Amino acid sequence: MVGENNHILLVALLLLVSSYALRGQDVVVSKQITNPRVTCFAQDSLGRIWIGTKHGVNRYNGYDYHQYINGAVPGNEINDILCDSRGNVWIGTDNGVGLYSGSSGFETCEVDSDERNVAQVFEDDYGRIFINLTEDLCVLDTLSGKFVRATTFFDRHFQYHQKCHIGSDSLLWVVGARGVRTFDTFTMENVNNSPIP
Repeated sequence: MVGENNHILLVALLLLVSSYALRGQDVVVSKQITNPRVTCFAQDSLGRIWIGTKHGVNRYNGYDYHQYINGAVPGNEINDILCDSRGNVWIGTDNGVGLYSGSSGFETCEVDSDERNVAQVFEDDYGRIFINLTEDLCVLDTLSGKFVRATTFFDRHFQYHQKCHIGSDSLLWVVGARGVRTFDTFTMENVNNSPIP
């Protein structure tokens, strides 16, 4: 019960931090995390809270924090965290994507792109893992363990720098500077464009 109350309190504090971050103010959640600038958070299948910051990622088990910085993560600026349907923890950083490998930290995954800044890590209903690299969109090839380009189509006016979302219809929705595009996640064909007036 104590651990559950700690999780509820931590989630409430993180929501408070998110609301202040939108206003451009900093709130210190704990002096035990690597940096007070919280960028993202997620809860894994074991109930642990993962907190991404501008300087490393922190794992909270309800009692203590474990910090992953410098060599334990691909890059210190954590942009996104995904706890996938298989129980894996992924982080998107300013220098690539990492997969949690236990006590040694995060293994850096190979990515077929010159872009290194991973803005978003997400999963579709079929368990496929995608990364949004602002100028590229990649999907994990489970045979090679490498992220490969999901589409060869790239239009600088429709960069992926905003957010990507996979809907219940398995369509990938991409918000760009000039509109919203939808792609079939299996063929990666562009099925619809909605320009922003």
